[in-house]
Amino acid sequence: MSRPSDSLVHRSIVRPNRLAHQRGFTLVELMVVVIIIAISAALVVPMATRQLRDNQVHRIGKEVASTYRNARMLAMARGGAVVVRYTTANHGTLEVLEGVDDRGQGNACEELPVPNCNRGSGAWSTTGSNPGARSVSTMSGPGGGNGPPISIDAGGARDICYTPMGRTMQRAGAAVSFTAMSGPLQIQVFRGTASPTAIGLVRNVSVWPSGAARLATSELKP
Repeated sequence: MSRPSDSLVHRSIVRPNRLAHQRGFTLVELMVVVIIIAISAALVVPMATRQLRDNQVHRIGKEVASTYRNARMLAMARGGAVVVRYTTANHGTLEVLEGVDDRGQGNACEELPVPNCNRGSGAWSTTGSNPGARSVSTMSGPGGGNGPPISIDAGGARDICYTPMGRTMQRAGAAVSFTAMSGPLQIQVFRGTASPTAIGLVRNVSVWPSGAARLATSELKP
């Protein structure tokens, strides 16, 4: 009968000794790990929530800029005046209106676009028996859910009108006439109900007399 080699005998003696020295984690070590995970989660979750909310504000800011750019392109493509109307309803609402012929119901040209921004009092109304405009699209800041809503602030009611040639005009209310736009319109998009109490990043959208509209800058609020 063959005798086992010295190496096999050595391994059979050493292996139990190694197993005897192996052990698991103690209760204290497990508690330390759990505490570290809990602290990390407490730090990361608020930061992730804030980042998500800031991303939503950024998205709305881009949509505001796109609304003005698309309105200008629509005016040039259709050969008719297009108005972007800002009101303070629902924390700021933008409605795109396309001017249509308002000579009376049943007229064959009733739905044709009209080229002029200044068409008389009430000509840009979408209600009544003889509306002079039709609503193309509407957007507003979404509700806050469990937090503050997203607001769009243009500093008061404002109409921006684009002519078929791409010219930009503005007025501060339906009772006054459109005049050529001489300076940029600044619109703030933020989470909260008022700019002084905004939370997180405030996005600034600039609408220029040239027809350009873009998300310009951001300002961090507490």
